[in-house]
Order: sequence, then structure tokens, then C-alpha cells
Amino acid sequence: MSLSYSFVLLTYNQEDSIGDAVRSALGLEGPPLEILVSDDCSTDGTFEAMKAAVAGYSGPHNVILNRNPQNLGVNRHINQSIRQSRGEVIIAGSVDDLSLPDRALKVARAFEQKGALLAHSRAVVEDLRGNPAVHPYEKKAAFFRTTDVREVAAAKALYLGATCAWHKDLYRKYGPIPEAAVFEDLILGFRAALEERVVLIPDETV
Repeated sequence: MSLSYSFVLLTYNQEDSIGDAVRSALGLEGPPLEILVSDDCSTDGTFEAMKAAVAGYSGPHNVILNRNPQNLGVNRHINQSIRQSRGEVIIAGSVDDLSLPDRALKVARAFEQKGALLAHSRAVVEDLRGNPAVHPYEKKAAFFRTTDVREVAAAKALYLGATCAWHKDLYRKYGPIPEAAVFEDLILGFRAALEERVVLIPDETV
């Protein structure tokens, strides 16, 4: 991979699920990644669970654990992680989801072979017990139908955020995510649509 990649997993008060999410990131295949796991000053045992999940890890990825001294909130936390990470491409992690082993490889192809500034994919949907489930995300999210900026501007959902990866050029050109009651998925998606560089990975990656 000619670009550099950071897998960024943000968490807050999710001690029961953070361990599995971290372990799925550690299991990603391909060249070494920077894996940044950042806790937004949780009041439960989230940070301890993060440390336990990486204890003894000796694989190829460079793991960084961060704990904020005070709670920043979602968008300030995102902006901080962008500054902290070294990769040109951010692979977004979600504590509610598990990345499939070949996710980073498929993301890299979207950026390096198709010129993406934002890539998203389909996902395996399960209920809380791990049973197959159905969710109409493809019907709700605009990028499964169109990336026309006029339609995107009015859409309430653009893609499945848990599958997203995006280039830092979307941050450099347009600035940080506003620290207001806004959804970063919509902002990043609109920016990528303006640039006409949105790529759908046709497979399931999470």
C-alpha cells in the first residue's frame, strides 16, 4: 500500500464491547496499520478493558491507546483523533461493530485503485445474540443509490457509518468537523460528494 492508514476506534463507557472491537482491529490482514484506540474519559472500566485487549499483542500493527483527561464529546474527540493519527486515510472503527479480517485490504484498493476520498461498504447484520438479522440501511442511505450532490445535500443518511474510511484531504480542504450538534457522517459524505470521489466497496467489511 502506498498510502498510510490509521484505524481509529473511539469509545466512551463501552467496557462490555470494547475488547471485541479492539481484537477485531488487531486481526486485520495486510501491511501494518496504526491502530489508535481513544477513550473519551469513560467513567466505567472501558480503558482497563482496552489495555487488557492489547496485552501481549505482538503482531504487525502499531497500537496506540489514548485516554482523554476530560470528556470532549463526539466531534471534538473526532477532531483530536485526526490530529493524533499519522495515516493519510482514516478507517473508522465502531465499538458496536467488528471489522472483518480483509477490511483494510479492501479499503486500500478503493483508495489506491479507484481514487476514493471516502469509501463505504455493505455489512453483515446480526442481532445482539449473533443471529442473522435484517436492517434496511441500503434503502435509507443515499450513497447506495446516488452521489449526486443535490440529492446528497437533502439526505438524512448517506452511508453506513461503521463501514467508512476517508482521506484526510477532506479535513485539510474543508476544515475540522464542527463542534456542534451535527453528524460527522453527513459532513464527510457531503464533502466527498462535492469532490465526486465516493466509492462503494461492494462487499461486506464489518
